[in-house]
Amino acid sequence: MRKNLALLLPVVFIGLLTSCKKNDTSTSNNNSNTNNNNNTSNPTYYFKAKLNGTSWEADAVFVSASIDNGRLHLVGGKTSSTAYSGQISIDKYKGVGTYKGAKEMNIGFTLPNIMDGFQTRADDSVSIVKILSDDGKTITGTFSGVLFDQNTSKNDSMIVTEGSFSTPMI
Repeated sequence: MRKNLALLLPVVFIGLLTSCKKNDTSTSNNNSNTNNNNNTSNPTYYFKAKLNGTSWEADAVFVSASIDNGRLHLVGGKTSSTAYSGQISIDKYKGVGTYKGAKEMNIGFTLPNIMDGFQTRADDSVSIVKILSDDGKTITGTFSGVLFDQNTSKNDSMIVTEGSFSTPMI
């Protein structure tokens, strides 16, 4: 019995040593900044702007970015069926930099389930998107512009100011 106990005791001791952690590095998956003892954090994702002076922000779970055939797509959506969703696309995406006017990019805000919304015009030269950082995992930047209703001839417009985003690459 003593011989078995003498062999079992070191195994239990080693098991206890390897199961203890110096720092708790567990994180939650709620897209909020969470600092723990080893100074790592989860990024906060967002896509927001003022639309005609009214604050609008996408739900964090509906924020993403992707690159397809050299075109960057940024999307921010809402769970509400009556709220706008925002989209930005940049043709010939080359990373950090400034993209200006319809020849380089497009900004749009559309209502769900309706083919109606506002976007940059083909002759736009004032709308701007600035990519501030792109590490391959997260893209951050700012945007602004004057968008027009594409389904009417009334020249209805939407002024987009203070636009900013931090989106995960998918």
